[in-house]
Amino acid sequence: MKLRDKKESDFPEYALPFLPPAKASDYIRSLKELAELRPGIKVTLYLRESHRTQKKNFAGQEAYARRKVEARGIVVVKVFRDVSSGFAERRDWSVFLQAVAHAQEHGTILVAVSVPRFLRSRYYNSEHDFDAEPSADEFDELLLMADGVTLATIIHPSKPPWKVRKYESDYGRKAKGSGTGGRPKKAESGAKKQRLLDNIELVREMKSKGKKARFIAKRMGIPRSTVQDWLNGMKIGKY
Repeated sequence: MKLRDKKESDFPEYALPFLPPAKASDYIRSLKELAELRPGIKVTLYLRESHRTQKKNFAGQEAYARRKVEARGIVVVKVFRDVSSGFAERRDWSVFLQAVAHAQEHGTILVAVSVPRFLRSRYYNSEHDFDAEPSADEFDELLLMADGVTLATIIHPSKPPWKVRKYESDYGRKAKGSGTGGRPKKAESGAKKQRLLDNIELVREMKSKGKKARFIAKRMGIPRSTVQDWLNGMKIGKY
């Protein structure tokens, strides 16, 4: 059952009523389309990671964002890095509000790489509901906090979650020195182990739902051969 087909009774663990997903492009603009309509715009970049352990991902986020933005001749005025939850209901908005204030002062567009960098659905769960998208109420709260500042994303806001994950996975690998052309560099054994630990439960969950290696690999942005190795390991009790 897709999230859009679910109803309140499917979420007994939530005290608040179930809210269906909204259309992100009704609230957040595409930077590409905005730049074509308004040549010469300047931007304030907003980068977000959920946990302190993910701070190393900021380099990849910023490099990708700058490359895409500056390729269009757009000036990046300032960059804000935020370590906080993407869930509106338990979020520390302080850095986001600083970015908003800067955008207001300098007349810039507030830009993130993707919609999830701005906001996560309350139903999002990295193991179960990784395709959950924010509701109209959640987007309304985001716009309220933005206080009139235009929000835009580099990855088009209408892109489905699985495709956004693929883009973000790709720029993450490039930031770590792989996927930049030619034969990829071999990962250190420690990095391979961490990659396994970060993803194995989600792979196990999708496998339990009958998903095949090709589907899992496409959804997670991981090589099919790697996913197949993990599935083979599960069969023999290795993982």
